[in-house]
Parts: sequence; structure tokens; C-alpha cells
Amino acid sequence: MSAIAIILFLSVALPAVWVYQKGPVEAKKLNNWLIFAGSYIFSISIIHIMPELLLASDNPHFLSIFFLVGFFMQIGLDTLTSGTEHGHYHGGHEHFSKQGMWLLVLGMCIHGLMDGGILVHNYVPEAQSISQHSLGLLAGVVVHKIPAALILSTLLLHQFKNKTWVFLCLLLFALSSPLGFYLSHMASYSDLVNSEMFNILFAIVTGNFLHISTTIYFENNPEHRFQKKKALYSIFGAAIAIFADFISH
Repeated sequence: MSAIAIILFLSVALPAVWVYQKGPVEAKKLNNWLIFAGSYIFSISIIHIMPELLLASDNPHFLSIFFLVGFFMQIGLDTLTSGTEHGHYHGGHEHFSKQGMWLLVLGMCIHGLMDGGILVHNYVPEAQSISQHSLGLLAGVVVHKIPAALILSTLLLHQFKNKTWVFLCLLLFALSSPLGFYLSHMASYSDLVNSEMFNILFAIVTGNFLHISTTIYFENNPEHRFQKKKALYSIFGAAIAIFADFISH
């Protein structure tokens, strides 16, 4: 369990250190990674998370509503983060007010909490029908967090001259997913939370994933033209997700 928390922390810390040492990341260099990550997250949500949640639920029709709740909830989070978590980025030249930057960090931390929380579903004792292998899902969270950490680090270094504030903001973001993981783990042993409540939470997070992944795809192809390279990255991401789900059963 601690290994998952460490991986979540490093998925933010290492990209942040890289940006601090090498300088801002160019937006174009992230495009292919984002397409791969978006395809992987979308695919793992469709073929792994959604089926298992619906199979584990006592009322799958009711649970389905929360996939939509999560999808539209992400629109609200986008107003805080300006789409940073799905790669909406212009090379660090965006201009935020000081309040806007704190709202950005807050939104990213909220998203980080949910990212970490969904990984603990394999430890909920009541959810026996949930797969006992979370590596595929963990990989999806990590490939999504790495570009988000690169972008957030670039924005913070551009906006704040005081490196202490940059460090504190990145530390909060790096700790948010491990914190979400541990809070969800502790709640799984609480009498106040049952497996169906966890299913609802995970359905909301899955809705977030669906919004983020589809937004990544369409923002990287605004002209809606067929691009061979992007199509290959998309297919590769989906294929890896299918393989990860196959070996987990």
C-alpha cells in the first residue's frame, strides 16, 4: 500500500524537479504524451473501471448517474484549474492573478485527492467482485499526473518569483493523491462508509476521467482532421489499456 503512495508522490515530484532544473516545458513536446495518456485513461475507464463498478453495485442504473455527475463536475473544476490537468497550456505564458494561482493549486489538489482515492477500491473488504489488481489503474493515474505536474511546475515558476511559494504549492499537489489514497483506505474500514458509497465516489472520479480524456483528444485535434501520428498514439494507448486489463484478471 505504501508503494502506491510513494509512486503517486514521485509522479509529481520528479517532473517538478525536472522543470526546476531544465526550465519550462514546451507545449508541443507534451502533445503526443497527452494523446497517449488521454487514450489510456479513456480506455481503462471504459473497459476496466466502469464494468467492475457496475457489477459490484446493487443498483447499477442509479450508479450510472454518478458517471454523469463526475463528467459535469469536471467542468466546474476546469474553472479553477483552467484545464491544466488535461494539458490546456501555452508554454507558461498564461497570466493569472495571485488569487487565480491559488485557485489553480486548489483545483489541482482536489483532483489529486480524487485520483488517489479511486486506487483504494481494491482494499475495500466488502467489494469482493472488484479486481484485486490495480496496476493498470495506477498506471493511468501516473501517466495523467506527469504532464499535469510538468505544466503546473512551469506555470508556478513563471508566476511566482518566490521559490518558497513554488515549493509549497508543488508539495501540496504532490501530497494530495497519497492523502486521498490514505483517507479512502481509512474510510474503507469505517462503519460510516459502505461499499455502495465507495462505488458512487469512484463513479464520480471515473466521470472526471472521461471528461479529461475526451477533452485531451479534441483539444489536440481542433481541426478534426485525420492525423496519422496522433491516431497511432491513440491506438497505442488503448492497446496498452486493454493489455493491462487482460493481465489483471
